[in-house]
Amino acid sequence: MQTTTTKHTIGGIDLPSSGPDSVLNPAAFVQTVVHHEIKELGQHVLACIVSYRIPSTIANTFPVPPENPADPTMRTMRKFYKFMVTNPLSVKTKVQITKSPHASLLAHEREKVFLEVHIQNLTQKPMAFHRIRFECLDGWRAQDINAGVYDQDGGRTMPAGEVRQYLYVLTPTTVMQEGGRKVISAPTPGSTIGLGRLDISWTTAFGEPGRLLTSVS
Repeated sequence: MQTTTTKHTIGGIDLPSSGPDSVLNPAAFVQTVVHHEIKELGQHVLACIVSYRIPSTIANTFPVPPENPADPTMRTMRKFYKFMVTNPLSVKTKVQITKSPHASLLAHEREKVFLEVHIQNLTQKPMAFHRIRFECLDGWRAQDINAGVYDQDGGRTMPAGEVRQYLYVLTPTTVMQEGGRKVISAPTPGSTIGLGRLDISWTTAFGEPGRLLTSVS
């Protein structure tokens, strides 16, 4: 498998050079299954290379010439399959803090951070989600308030093009530091602070697994 930046050998079959198992009879075949985790977007090329030997009696008349004239019975066949990898999901996040004048009077409400997550299926087929989870960093406690929203009527499956919204409520926690305790304050408007990461896993309509880990700040 080759991309614009990497090249990996993802599988192969090595047959013995002699004996009955070294000969592929007419209409016979060999096969293998390979697995490869795709981590890059863009153009991919799957190269399939088969090296084989022909009887020396037909080496001079065989329609495919040898690559190495010093080894006239060795032949090589190559097939290349190109495909494009695009984003299967669009994930957008928005961080909000409490703006209500009444909430600003209460410390436990004033320090809350609301994380909105918008997920869209960009593929042409439905996908089944196995996990949509937010893992907060130390110093934060996350409340998942999405339980039951998409659980009914096969909510694990998202049709092509559909957009869903998830909401998490984050509260700063008390952490130990030298000299005593310190409470992590909620971020001020316009500031940037790490909150955690989203862990999303799914399966496509063809059974292909996928996983996305993305940081949130």
